[in-house]
Amino acid sequence: MANLLHIRNRRRRTGPSRVTLRRRRILLGLRRVLIALMVGLCVLFGLQAVLSSHQTQDIVVAVHALKAGARIRAADITTRQIPADGAWFHAARSSADVVGLYAQIDIEAGQPIVGTMARAPPLAPKGTTVIRVQLAGDPSRMHVGDTVSLASTAGCDATQVNGDGICVIAELAVVMGPAVESSDGTRASVPLALSPRNATQALAAQEAGWLMAVAR
Repeated sequence: MANLLHIRNRRRRTGPSRVTLRRRRILLGLRRVLIALMVGLCVLFGLQAVLSSHQTQDIVVAVHALKAGARIRAADITTRQIPADGAWFHAARSSADVVGLYAQIDIEAGQPIVGTMARAPPLAPKGTTVIRVQLAGDPSRMHVGDTVSLASTAGCDATQVNGDGICVIAELAVVMGPAVESSDGTRASVPLALSPRNATQALAAQEAGWLMAVAR
């Protein structure tokens, strides 16, 4: 009888201990899995931080100095890699972005080409014609795409004389290309988009006197 009680008591003691040991083993396994997962995440985040700090981007820079009004050719530019930075968001990324555009300002050698530093050639407004006009004065401030008015020293109809007594033969003309200076430096040939009537008057006026472009 005593032996039976002893066996029952031993079973009662050993039963819960087995369950506790099993739970401990399960918890230990889960801890190991969680630790491995945390270590993996730390390594992943660390790699991302390192890679992000070493990211680069391409930008387009001028190989040599470009004058305002110059048409940008493939030989005028090159691509460089720099550390990625939001400050260069508007910088040209490839030659395709700028080849064929016109420089709007003087661009120094090695200078990145950004934003409005270059402009696409404009389309002639509907109902206009493009002619080359000989202009007096310095054309360096005229950029492709600018709008100007044309004044003549040869005189014109009374209806074309403004309040200052200046003969204005065209209220609106669009600069379609860069100016080309004459050999003596006194005039510049500039392609302008004009209405047919204004174009006719401009061609006649430049034979009789001087034409001047006035910025609008």
